[in-house]
Amino acid sequence: MGRDDEDMTRFSLVALAPLALAAIALWLAPWALPLSFALDMHQMALAYGGVGAAFLAGADAGGRRGAIRYLIAALAVWIALWPGGAFHLALGAAWRYLIIIGVLIYLWLGGGARAAWKTRLVYWAVILLALIMSRLLLLGYY
Repeated sequence: MGRDDEDMTRFSLVALAPLALAAIALWLAPWALPLSFALDMHQMALAYGGVGAAFLAGADAGGRRGAIRYLIAALAVWIALWPGGAFHLALGAAWRYLIIIGVLIYLWLGGGARAAWKTRLVYWAVILLALIMSRLLLLGYY
């Protein structure tokens, strides 16, 4: 692994800090943190993870022949980000996380050569988003 790969790995793991903080906040609520604070963190994590997934989809779409599938993935993420729903389709919080997780996995599987840093980024992002989603399900926020 070259110096650039190490730097990108460090950068991508640091970039996951907001998702980790949201997961910790949700799992500590309502015992150690107020539930309202944890739910605000979940909204922040949803927006942060969604914008990150849309960015990765857009970056993969640039300069490729099959760019339409990456653009569709980016649009799916943006639909998941709209809190009131889009196109008369209102989704619960857990389903919105599931769309973002699905797009991240699709982007990871869809690429040809996978960079090690991108594999680590997707792996940890999916785990953190799944932790957030599972806690929301346990709290009754479908």
